[in-house]
Amino acid sequence: MKNRTLLLVILGIWIGTVSGCSSEGGYPELPSGESPLWITCHQCGKRLDSAQTENRLQIGAGQYIVCSSDCKNKQMAWHRAQFGTPTQK
Repeated sequence: MKNRTLLLVILGIWIGTVSGCSSEGGYPELPSGESPLWITCHQCGKRLDSAQTENRLQIGAGQYIVCSSDCKNKQMAWHRAQFGTPTQK
């Protein structure tokens, strides 16, 4: 039983690491220098390729990829609610 519990804990940690989740919650950020190939929209989850990244949103140190202006507005509203008025670059 201990081995099974340990295996489940390790599997949960691995899945959280691979999926890009953070312990702080919210939406995962695109690390600087990472290729946007096979990135998903931070709002709706739509799968994007590098040709669809015109809507890169950089707020402070965070970079978010969104698929449309509607998702961009929703991401800005989420960021504003979490961290206050952002400085958009």
